[in-house]
Amino acid sequence: MKYLTLHVTSNDGELLYAKDVEVANLCEAFIRRLVSGLVEKAVIRNGEHYTARLTPRYNNTMRAQGIAAVLSAPLPAQESWIALHYEPNTRPDQPVIYFTLELYVHERNLLIEYDFAPHEISADFIAYGVEQALLGLGVLQNGQLYRLRFYAKDDDEAQFDKEHLPTLERKAASLIEFLSDEPETPAFPFRDPSAYPSVVLVGQGLLQPDDIRIFVRRNTYDALLQAAKASDRVEVGGILVGNVYRPTDGGRLIVDVSDFIVSAGLISSLTELRYTFESWQSHQAQLRQQFPGKRIVGWYHTHVVAVPTSNSENVATQDEESPSSSGTTMFFSQHDIFMHSQFFADEWYVALVLDPWGKSLFFQWKNGRIVPCFAYHLYADLGVAS
Repeated sequence: MKYLTLHVTSNDGELLYAKDVEVANLCEAFIRRLVSGLVEKAVIRNGEHYTARLTPRYNNTMRAQGIAAVLSAPLPAQESWIALHYEPNTRPDQPVIYFTLELYVHERNLLIEYDFAPHEISADFIAYGVEQALLGLGVLQNGQLYRLRFYAKDDDEAQFDKEHLPTLERKAASLIEFLSDEPETPAFPFRDPSAYPSVVLVGQGLLQPDDIRIFVRRNTYDALLQAAKASDRVEVGGILVGNVYRPTDGGRLIVDVSDFIVSAGLISSLTELRYTFESWQSHQAQLRQQFPGKRIVGWYHTHVVAVPTSNSENVATQDEESPSSSGTTMFFSQHDIFMHSQFFADEWYVALVLDPWGKSLFFQWKNGRIVPCFAYHLYADLGVAS
């Protein structure tokens, strides 16, 4: 797996902070801002599709100007809208001097290349996340100079949830104290909620200030609805895949649902769905193989009949008040509550309930209870110029 390791050092070379970083988290905001500027200049047309590729460089021949060329043949497809590309001289033990960013516009086989210094492409990631966190921890002081270094890695040892703070770790080692058995909280990266393209707020109500902020990729949501429509005789389900972020504007976490895994080996019927040990094993294997760098952010399942009980989280939508309306009542059964509590107990896990008639509702953790989240966001796929 290709990824970058960030080192923040003091001006005299002391390591202050280290973290493994996914390329999309690092420079998404920078690339979108660059593309918007190219749209304004009519270099890229509004609505055109593009992919980006970032190549580490180790020499001092950084170009001052960008170049553009129309290719005679399309470039090979890449798995995601942005990818790291390593050349034979990639050196994981040496800091990257600069990066070459390639923007490929699919409709016209147009390739645009720029060279950027590491601090340019990572400005938002550093300013909104790393720098503020280090100032808050006292690792950095206001006005202190520091240096950024990126190392290009290609292995299976990435730990995106871990942060290395040598100064604080040395202080902690000098203390004798009893530590609780509370599990370590992952170090989620920061994200600006306004960075999502073409966002539409949907659902049966208004987003509350203390709701989890759920962002669902539109193509993923459409595929989930199609899967629900295709199975109207037994309940089906699976795992929601994506990432979790700390918002730059405060508030609760952002849950980004970008993909899903259909669960195999389920025991399902008209009114119930149960996971088996084999189905849970397959989730982790598929996550590593198909979605490296992403995490499980929740689960989904369908309801094909309306069977809420007095112990269920029953939530009827406006069009369900009439007995003749089509579809099921969106609810979380006692069995659903048990499943979510046992396997998705952390605050960022969400659950999506769908039915074959196109209805859907998210559930979330709030104040220790599983309650509906009546509004969520759909966003367009990244890599569309605007």
